[in-house]
Amino acid sequence: MTFIFFSDLDETLLDRGTYDWGRALPGLNLLKKKGIPLILMTSKTLEETVEFLEEMEVEDAFSVENGGAAFIPRSRAPEAGDDIAVKTGSYVRKVLGTPLSEILAFYRDFLEKHDPPFRAMTDMTLDEVVETTGLPAAMARKALARSYDLPFWAGPGSEDHLRRLAGQASRKGLSVVSGGRFHHLKGAADKGTAFDAIRPHYPCDGDGGPVRTVGLGDSENDASFLAKADLPVIIRRLDGTWDPRLAAALPKALRTETAGPAGWAEAVFSVLSPRR
Repeated sequence: MTFIFFSDLDETLLDRGTYDWGRALPGLNLLKKKGIPLILMTSKTLEETVEFLEEMEVEDAFSVENGGAAFIPRSRAPEAGDDIAVKTGSYVRKVLGTPLSEILAFYRDFLEKHDPPFRAMTDMTLDEVVETTGLPAAMARKALARSYDLPFWAGPGSEDHLRRLAGQASRKGLSVVSGGRFHHLKGAADKGTAFDAIRPHYPCDGDGGPVRTVGLGDSENDASFLAKADLPVIIRRLDGTWDPRLAAALPKALRTETAGPAGWAEAVFSVLSPRR
């Protein structure tokens, strides 16, 4: 038996404040040593994600913008899929989400009618994105290069507005999920949709044996792919808790004792322990 790891990035593999992944390095090295694929499932944009892939020297499939698109190594998808799949570099891109233009049109209409205390990332200046996210300016520019997902900040007392937005979005074929810093308005596709698009391209190990999928995440927007993994793992948050919505959705999931990238490495070693 072998494994495939599907992992969120922010506050899971990356530190919340610094976006550093150094404390996850022992786990990353173990996956590489064993030849185990690491598939990133993130709300980040393509430009952001590619930079982390290059830094980590990871060449497996990945998805961006909360399931808006999945990218599969061309070697694993030589047929390039159907008419929504486009070859991009050394990957095949499968577009799964709704174009940002449609999402923005709905969002603008909602703002005009209800005047909620929301602020979309696309309405922020570069300096505001840097201040809100803690990203350096170069990465903040990449975070703004969105195609399928609209992150937005919701001010105090937003609960009723969020419920109304979610209800109206659902009727339009859109959805709202919560991440670490932002809520996200997007199409019906989610990280679970991307999981389903990627998983068939990793059918078995080198000996043709069975594969067990592992999912690692920390927030509500990870629930859709963690629920599909054979072994879901909830990464502890910096405040010492586990996301209550994620924990409620996945009561049998493993939970790490440590937070962030250190918890991520803890999970890798726990799953791959000979005792398991």
